[in-house]
Amino acid sequence: MLWTGGGDGGPSTAPAACAGYTEPVANYTRDGAHAYVLEDPLTEPNIKRAIWVGEVYENPSTDRYAGLMDGVVPFGDFFTGWVRGLKADAANKIVMDQSMGHLTSVTQWRVGPDGYAYALEHGGYWNRALLVWPDAPATTE
Repeated sequence: MLWTGGGDGGPSTAPAACAGYTEPVANYTRDGAHAYVLEDPLTEPNIKRAIWVGEVYENPSTDRYAGLMDGVVPFGDFFTGWVRGLKADAANKIVMDQSMGHLTSVTQWRVGPDGYAYALEHGGYWNRALLVWPDAPATTE
């Protein structure tokens, strides 16, 4: 679960009486100096924040990303535009939290039947995700 914390981006203040409560594995703040903002030079300056979380990339019939997206949860900020991929192990320890690009106004992120990940922007524009990571192999058609 991705969450901004106790309203100020800090640790949660959930009472111990909440049965089954689990702390988030990642969070971000509204701070303009947060690593997610600084790692994306195209980040739109904005005081508004709205997180989106996409569909986990798991076992598509055709893997268009040579295994690099397996188990990755894409997420980003609707207003500022940064897009990241997060992967956690079975113990909820983050093993990857990496910038994946920039796209504002994302309303949905899904894996298509062709094995590509697609992001839908507000206004109805579909974008096919191509890997831009330094060690990524060429995306196949």
